[in-house]
Amino acid sequence: MAYEQNLPLRSTRENTMPESLSLVDRYTVIEGTLTTSRDIRIEGELRGTLRSEGAVHIAEGATVEATIEATHITVAGTLRGTISCRGKLSILNTGRVNGTITTQLLVIQEGGRCEGEIHMDTGAGAALPNTQAQRSTGSRNARPLPNEGTTRLPSLEDTPLHANETNLLKDRRSV
Repeated sequence: MAYEQNLPLRSTRENTMPESLSLVDRYTVIEGTLTTSRDIRIEGELRGTLRSEGAVHIAEGATVEATIEATHITVAGTLRGTISCRGKLSILNTGRVNGTITTQLLVIQEGGRCEGEIHMDTGAGAALPNTQAQRSTGSRNARPLPNEGTTRLPSLEDTPLHANETNLLKDRRSV
């Protein structure tokens, strides 16, 4: 099958076999609880709860409103809800995330949006100090909340632009 040929390979001593992947295609809407022991790619809509022992990829154009628990999460579409990521949460340039986030590592590409609360977990269940949590979010105006290790990211409307960013926006509007 051509689709399986493009999947990453998992090596074992006995053999090399394609890694399996679950797919929610762009024509599918799932409401309820979805649990998988493998990676999952969502191209459609999901509302409810998603638990994955592998990675979750939310494709561009996909919409997820859910409580998510996964090892790694990559967002190119829209994600709203409570996110618990045991590894790395990556928000790509087309990604939009809004909610309460707990993760060990957060990566936001230029153009990606993240609004809500972020709890940086060091993996031992302890939160980072406020000053370190603020640096980890990459937000210029992140404000610590009363709970230690919690940072609220401002919405884009709350974030002042630097002079060069303002000039760049003016240049784009005049085109």
